[in-house]
Amino acid sequence: MEAEDSERVKETFLTVREAISLSAAFIGLPNTMPACFGVIAVLKKRGISEVTSRTSALKLKDAEIIVASAIIGLGATRQARSHGKAALGQGCSIKALEAIDAVAHEVGKWNGSSLHTALDVPQLYEELQNELVRLKSIEQQ
Repeated sequence: MEAEDSERVKETFLTVREAISLSAAFIGLPNTMPACFGVIAVLKKRGISEVTSRTSALKLKDAEIIVASAIIGLGATRQARSHGKAALGQGCSIKALEAIDAVAHEVGKWNGSSLHTALDVPQLYEELQNELVRLKSIEQQ
């Protein structure tokens, strides 16, 4: 049982490490350090001193949601719209993206800073669908 738990912790570590790596470029290294130290503390507490490295612990869909979340949290409107569409295109649901946007606004308010106006996620989805139809018609020509 302990070996299974150790493997589960290692798998979780790889996913968290990748999430931190993806978001660090947008939110800055100082903001990711508490998460890094927390992860290290959990590994140390469980007696895990080494985790073999492998790439792509996250699926593209999950990675895009993390990137979109970091950008939305920054309040970068144009980029938030672009990455919001990309997340939708990778299979993120409208409700999930709306929840991410709502949480970012709540955290911004708590932090004393206001973000862009809320994303119109259904509108982003419609724009994405229209673009896919346009690309398909070009492809068929």
